[in-house]
Amino acid sequence: MSEQVCVYWDDSLLSDRTGFAISGLTADGEPSHKVKISEGADGFVSVFARPENGNRTVALALESSPEPGVYIFEPKYAGYDFEVRLEYPQEPYPSPAMQTYEVTSPLCAVEVGDTIDIGLRKDVTTTPGVKHVEGRVIDVADCCGLLPDTPPFDIDPDTVLSILVNISDEKGDVEKAQAVSAMLIRRRLSSVGNKMGVLNITGTENPLEFDWEGRSDTPHLQVESVTVTPEKGEPWTVENEGLSELQFNPLADYSTTERVEELQSAFAEMPDVTVSERTLEVFATAVTAEPPDMSIECHYKSRRSGNVLMKSGKLREARSVYYAESNRAKHQIRFADNEATYYLLVDTDNTASESVSVYTVAENRHWDSELGPLVELELTGSQ
Repeated sequence: MSEQVCVYWDDSLLSDRTGFAISGLTADGEPSHKVKISEGADGFVSVFARPENGNRTVALALESSPEPGVYIFEPKYAGYDFEVRLEYPQEPYPSPAMQTYEVTSPLCAVEVGDTIDIGLRKDVTTTPGVKHVEGRVIDVADCCGLLPDTPPFDIDPDTVLSILVNISDEKGDVEKAQAVSAMLIRRRLSSVGNKMGVLNITGTENPLEFDWEGRSDTPHLQVESVTVTPEKGEPWTVENEGLSELQFNPLADYSTTERVEELQSAFAEMPDVTVSERTLEVFATAVTAEPPDMSIECHYKSRRSGNVLMKSGKLREARSVYYAESNRAKHQIRFADNEATYYLLVDTDNTASESVSVYTVAENRHWDSELGPLVELELTGSQ
């Protein structure tokens, strides 16, 4: 941004003396008005403002350029009665044309103080469903309708709406989050600690994408729907139209013969790995019945070292698990030794990068660790 610019809020010149700073805080504390200006090679990319004592950052639209070096910006929506005038006394002046997409979201009607319920699609689960996260909206960054059709100059140029949600009942967390968010004007808000979350709506055309950044037990789960309950008024719901319909076909719904064929289709993608039909039958039976007293020995190519390593243990079960990102079932052949639980992850989709890999179960995390692709498999014991 040019350092030679005068900024007027309505007709009042904003300066440190009037409690204004284009970024950060003034020497006297928090500014009463704030404006963030971003320019690109082709002109203005974005101009944002946070009204006095406001709790919502709004994008401004270029309304007019009355004379060279003078630009007037106004809020996109009704209900905001102010304008920001930028005056550049020296050339080169930014281009007066701000190219924008007319992209908006029904969620732009959300207000600070509303209760919000976010339905998240469960991931890595044997029983697909929705996990609900509820909290109170404590800050909003609203970029609706003002997405630049220019090379990205600012961070996250495709952010349409960013909503900061308090998912705890502790007042101190709310005050801390509000204080941090008030310090900077950003397209995309940030959560504070493990008791906040951010719902981002992004994209350059419909259907837009929904992205939830929550605490560690909801790591980037896909959003199915958002229900907003105003402090006064009736609740309303917005569905994530960009989310594909859930597809889950567990092995338990197949016959034993069909299960064997399903598992074989994955192992067939690994021609160097030999697996007998009897081994596949044991795995298929273990989906719905107690497995026989048998042990698995798996050799795999380590992701870390590149060496071929080995894990072994007693066969525990075979089960189908829903993976939300790929939107399909994958199958786990689980076994354990005295120290840990492991599993073969069998992916029957022919687009999978690895059809069969070895994983270790992480007891203290919300995600397991991939050890590497399967190289050799042996099943021993009484059948």
